[in-house]
Amino acid sequence: MEQMREPITSVAHGPVVSVGAACTLREAAKLMRSESIGALGVRGENGIVAIFSERDLLEALATGADPDTATVGEHMSVTLIAARPHDTVLDVALLMLDDAIRHVPVVDDYGRDMAMVSLRDLLRPMLLQAMTTMPG
Repeated sequence: MEQMREPITSVAHGPVVSVGAACTLREAAKLMRSESIGALGVRGENGIVAIFSERDLLEALATGADPDTATVGEHMSVTLIAARPHDTVLDVALLMLDDAIRHVPVVDDYGRDMAMVSLRDLLRPMLLQAMTTMPG
């Protein structure tokens, strides 16, 4: 159970790759592809204000958005759910499960983004935990 009690910063990756709300869907898709990531932070005046994920991109395109004119700001996930550096891997995994999300930024006590956590990041500690507790 030790891996799941580690702070989320032990598996998070940073810095957060981010764009402004005026970024087009095509530009966002190209950036996510080049960085091999599934979500971008959306920057506002005071740091990350939202997340734009591959789910947001898919929904936008499926409903007819033009990737060259539609913007991230028009299609981003508006409610920002974030983790704190002291949250455990287990805490963040439960948060993501409960809110049906696959990406969570890690922010400091001042709301500044530090890193991003994806479901993929959580997979290794979960598998290690499962393997160490298997009867053998």
